Amino acid sequence: MRDDSTYVFTRATSPSNAADDLFLANLNSGTSQSLPFNNQLADDSDPFPVDSEYVLYSCNRAGGKGGWDLFLGNIKTGDSWTLSLFNINSPLHELGVCYTPFGNTTSVGFDGPSPTIFSLAQNYPNPFNPATQISYSLAKPSPVSLKVFDVLGREVATLVHQTQIARTYKVNFNASAYASGIYFYRLEAGDFTSIKKMVLVK
Repeated sequence: MRDDSTYVFTRATSPSNAADDLFLANLNSGTSQSLPFNNQLADDSDPFPVDSEYVLYSCNRAGGKGGWDLFLGNIKTGDSWTLSLFNINSPLHELGVCYTPFGNTTSVGFDGPSPTIFSLAQNYPNPFNPATQISYSLAKPSPVSLKVFDVLGREVATLVHQTQIARTYKVNFNASAYASGIYFYRLEAGDFTSIKKMVLVK
């Protein structure tokens, strides 16, 4: 269910076409409409709305790897992108959409004009105890990895590991389980990489 009382679901295209399509329905009015990126020669299923504009979904389109591949669709424009562009789809697996939040982080995206560049901001506050916030911006949809390392280069936390749309994000990192000291956080988004230092003081 989205904030505007709409939801996305799967059903057959028509009585004469058993291929599954994705539909956007309004809970209040009871109306529904086929999403513009559906492929009526294939099954589109497992929708997960990212926000009011984008939907992650699975599809068994002709030429897809492994039977079911992952796609990102734009509800407003009808554009769709295979996640093979980010080396996520596999020739060995049937892929479906799911979402699991990390226990010690919260990632929030903000509406507004899409950023024109990739960037990683300094965490705030810094020094911090025990929580801090990390902001970053994506200029285009990208596979995103945001990780925390100690001074010896050992990975201590994965804050983000998923494909995200173009937007500015803020991630809350709670370091209550970690020792005081200097830590580094690294953002990888497509070809963009940036590393910054933060200090935990208890």
